[in-house]
Amino acid sequence: MPKDMQQEVQSGADVVLDVRNLSVDFPVNKSFFRTGATKVVRAVQNVSFSVPRGGCYAIVGESGSGKSTLARAIVGLVKMTAGEVTLGGQQLSGLTPRERRQLRRRVQLVLQDPRASIDPRMRVYDVLREALVVHGIKGSKDDQRARIEQVIRQVGLSVAHLGRFANELSGGQRQRVAIARAIILEPEILVLDEPVSALDVSIQAQIINLLVELQERLGLTYVIITHDLALVSHFADSTGVMYLGRFVEQGPARQICDSPRHPYSESLLSVVAGEDPEVERNREVVLLEGNIPSPLDLPTGCAFHTRCPHARVVAAGIDPASRQEVAGHSVPRLCVEATPRAETGPAGCLCHYPLAGAQPDPTDN
Repeated sequence: MPKDMQQEVQSGADVVLDVRNLSVDFPVNKSFFRTGATKVVRAVQNVSFSVPRGGCYAIVGESGSGKSTLARAIVGLVKMTAGEVTLGGQQLSGLTPRERRQLRRRVQLVLQDPRASIDPRMRVYDVLREALVVHGIKGSKDDQRARIEQVIRQVGLSVAHLGRFANELSGGQRQRVAIARAIILEPEILVLDEPVSALDVSIQAQIINLLVELQERLGLTYVIITHDLALVSHFADSTGVMYLGRFVEQGPARQICDSPRHPYSESLLSVVAGEDPEVERNREVVLLEGNIPSPLDLPTGCAFHTRCPHARVVAAGIDPASRQEVAGHSVPRLCVEATPRAETGPAGCLCHYPLAGAQPDPTDN
């Protein structure tokens, strides 16, 4: 990213995407023969973040944490239960269907699996032309072809690929076509939902380099959904670590990757391979027991206390929505409320206390 763009991102003066208290619930309908109240899946709960123009915000978490639902809510593919998304100063909730369709051109979604996102019955040229037609970008056939050829070259493919079907392309080439379909509309924001996880490792590096190049050349703003914290540390400016539909930690990407404040962030980072073999041999891997609880039956208080190796019984009774700033990171108040034992982990985490039923430590405050 150019230095002048980095300064703009750091100043936060030009916020192109602002998400405030966004929640997404999915009611689970009763069957014909069952009675009782309808249950609700709380996929996203009270999520807030903002992205400056030209910046990159990464949303990190395990499968099932609500990342993809959040991405689809931002682009308008999933209806919000509560909250607001503001794009370039324009709120999405008050728009008519026609206005929403026009605004959708400004924010495009690139999906994880290019095999599923591109119609295999269409040639690459028709896939890209369809995007122009759907969004009402008029012009002669010659003008459209010139634009399509320009975009296909921008993503590192040749004009010869325009005549091929999707099943004639490799996985990396299909993802390049998906990216081309998004940028041909000249959007302001690209929402990238696991853009490289379905690709080979060598191809992943090529796609990441392409995304960096397009961001610098076109001035794009990225929201990237991923579980790869190694990618976050090299690619994103800021990040939010998501667990069971909530952000458990937010802050500058480099700070979170270097010194996570929440035990869930710490566990995700502990399995990321580093560059120093000596450090890798001596590093302790923090393994989490069990799976993410069902969003139909959320744990009380801190949602992470059921898997946290240092959970304390009080963590089940503190409001997880209350937050506090610690060393530039936004973390739940329950993680900074008391002074932890020094030998149990990073300072400032209330979860580093005995499990329920264990004998209390007399040195605890």
